[in-house]
Amino acid sequence: MSPDNFEEENQSIPSILLIGPPNVGKSVIFNYLAGKYIVNISNYPGTTIELAKTKIKSNNTDFLLIDSPGLNGLNPVSEDEAITIGILLKESIRSIIVVGDSKNLQRTLNLTLQLSLLQIPLVLVLNMTDETKRLGISINSELLSNLIGIPVLSTIATKEEGLSNILKEKPKKSKIEINFPKFIEEIFEKASEIIPEHKTWDKKGLILQLLRKDPVTWAWFEKFASESSVLKLKDMISEINSKYHLGIDYTVINIIDRYSKQISQKVTSRIKTDNSNLRIRLDSITLNPITGIPLLIIVMVVIFLLVGYIGAGLLVDFIEVEIFNGIINPGIIFLTDTIIPWQIVRDFLSGEFGIFTLGLTYAFGVILPIVAVFFLIFSFLEDTGYLPRIAVLLNSTFNRVGLNGKAVLPLLLGTGCVTMATLSTRILESKKERLIATTILALGIPCSAQLGVILGIVSSISVVSMLIIVLVIISQILIVAYLMNKIIPGKRSDFLLELPPLRSPQFSNVIFKTLARIESFIKEAVPIFIVGIFFINILNILGIIDLIINSFEPVVETFLGLPKETSLTFIFGFIRRDFGAAGLFELVQMNLLSVNQIVVLSIVLILFIPCLATFLIIAKEYGQKTAFSVLFFILPYALLIGTLVNYFLIIFGIELV
Repeated sequence: MSPDNFEEENQSIPSILLIGPPNVGKSVIFNYLAGKYIVNISNYPGTTIELAKTKIKSNNTDFLLIDSPGLNGLNPVSEDEAITIGILLKESIRSIIVVGDSKNLQRTLNLTLQLSLLQIPLVLVLNMTDETKRLGISINSELLSNLIGIPVLSTIATKEEGLSNILKEKPKKSKIEINFPKFIEEIFEKASEIIPEHKTWDKKGLILQLLRKDPVTWAWFEKFASESSVLKLKDMISEINSKYHLGIDYTVINIIDRYSKQISQKVTSRIKTDNSNLRIRLDSITLNPITGIPLLIIVMVVIFLLVGYIGAGLLVDFIEVEIFNGIINPGIIFLTDTIIPWQIVRDFLSGEFGIFTLGLTYAFGVILPIVAVFFLIFSFLEDTGYLPRIAVLLNSTFNRVGLNGKAVLPLLLGTGCVTMATLSTRILESKKERLIATTILALGIPCSAQLGVILGIVSSISVVSMLIIVLVIISQILIVAYLMNKIIPGKRSDFLLELPPLRSPQFSNVIFKTLARIESFIKEAVPIFIVGIFFINILNILGIIDLIINSFEPVVETFLGLPKETSLTFIFGFIRRDFGAAGLFELVQMNLLSVNQIVVLSIVLILFIPCLATFLIIAKEYGQKTAFSVLFFILPYALLIGTLVNYFLIIFGIELV
C-alpha cells in the first residue's frame, strides 16, 4: 500500500472493521450486519479482494462497517493482506470484530493476540461452531474471554445463529500481558522517543510492527516521522539483527504462537460425536488425482451440457427468437418508422446496429440467459467447497509453470468475470506469480458470457469441436505461463491453502449470489453495450466500419479462413468480451460459419485481447507499460494460434461436423 493512502476517511462517524483469516465467514457476517447482500459469499478464500463499506446503526449510533480481505497475521505476505493492514492504520478505526474459524482456534488466537498489542477495542467471533462440534471439539468461550480480556461469541454465520449478539457486545482492549525478551523490551523503550503518536494504535504495538519490518507500517512511519527518526530506528533494528541471528519477526511469532497454543489448550476439550465418514470419503475422492481428475471432467461436462442446452438453447430460443425478434424488435421498428422522421436517428435506435435491435437484444436476449445459467451453477459449486479442491488437484501442474495451486482460484473466478479475477490475483504472494496469472487471465480465460455462448454453440455441434478448443486453449495457457516463468526473475511461493469443509449449498445463498451477479451484469454490461453500439454507429456513419473490415480482410480471410464480416466481432470483443461472444452467436445463427470456422473463431476470441475494463484494471495494478505490453503480446499471438489451427485443419483435410 502506498503511504499516500493513509489520509483519514469518514471521520464524522466511528468505524468498525471486520478482520479475520480467509474463508472464515467475514462476508456472511458483514452482509447480515449491513442488512443487505453487498459482498459475495463463497466457500473458498480470496473472494473479498477489496474493502467493502456500509453505514449501519446500533444503539442509536451510526457506524461505518468495513469488510476486509483475509488476513493471517500483521506482517502481510500478499497485496490483499497489505490492504487490510493499511485500513488498520486509518485513524478512523475505533473497534475491530475479529472473525475466526473455531475449529482452528490457535490460528485465530494468533491473529487476535497480534491485534491485541495495538490496543484497539476488540470483539472475538468464533464462527463455524457447528463444524467444531462435528469434529468433537468443545470451546469454553467464557473461559477464553476471561483469559484474553475481550468479549467472545460463538456463531454459525450460515444459519445466522449468534449474529444478532455481535453489535450488542461492547468491544474491549485486551488486558493480556505478553512478555517479550529483554532485548525487545529495551528497544521498545528507546524507540518510543522517536515514534510519532497514532490516535488508535498503542505505541508498543506500533513499534513492534516496525521491528517486524511490516512494509505497510513502515510506509506510514516514513510519511509521518522525521528523516532522522527513520534512520535511528533502522540502526536499532540492524544492531539487534546482528546480535540475534533469528531476527525479531521470528522471535515475536514464536512467542505469540506459544501463548496461542497455551490458551487454546486451556479452553478446548474433546466431546463425543456421531460424525460419519461420508465427508472424509468425499474429501478423499475429490483430492486423489485418480478419482479427482475424472470427477473434475464429469463436472465440466455437466456444466457444458447444462449451459449449452438450457442457457444457449431453450432460454435463448425463447427470449431472443420469440420475445425480441418476434415481438419487441418489430414493435420498436414500427414505432421508430412511424414517429421518427430522421433516418439517422432511426438507424441509431432500430437499424442494423441499433441500440434496441442489436444492443439490448444481445444483452438481454443472448447474453443474459446464458450467464444466468452459468452464474447459478457457479454459485452452487462455490458453496459446496469443491473449487479449492481443484486448486489442490492442479498444484503439481501449476508448479511446472511457476505458479502454485492457489493461482487456480483467480482463474476459476475469471470464468465469471476476468476483470474482478485480475484483482483477486492479489492473493498470490509474489509479483512474478501475480503477473503470470494476470497474463493468463487476459489471454486464455473466457468470461462467463463468452464461455457460455461458446459452450452453447459447440454443444449443438460436436464433442470433438469442444475438445479441440479446450486442448488448444489449455496448451497455450501452459506454454505462455512456462515461458514467462523462465523469463521473469523470482521464485514461486509455497502452496499454503486451508481447505474449507465440503457443505451442502444453502439454497438462499445460491439464489442471492446468482441474482446479485445478474444485477451486476445488467448494471455494468448494458450501459457498455449501449455506449458500444453508439460508438459503432458513429464508425458506421463515417464509413470506418467498412474500412476496418476491408483492412482486416487479408488477415481474417487468408490466415484465419473466416468471412470478412467476423472483423466486427473482434471490435465488439474489445469493448466487452461478452459483446464479442454475442457477435459470434449471431454469425452462427445466420449460418455464415462452417464448423471449422466456428472452432477457429472461438479460439481466437478466447485468446484475443482483454476487454477494455480488464485492460484498465491491469494498467491500474501494474502500470500502463505492463498493460500495453500484455495487449501487444496477446493480439498477434491470438491471430497466430488461430492461423495455425486453421492451416492444421486444412493441411490434414479435417472437416468438423
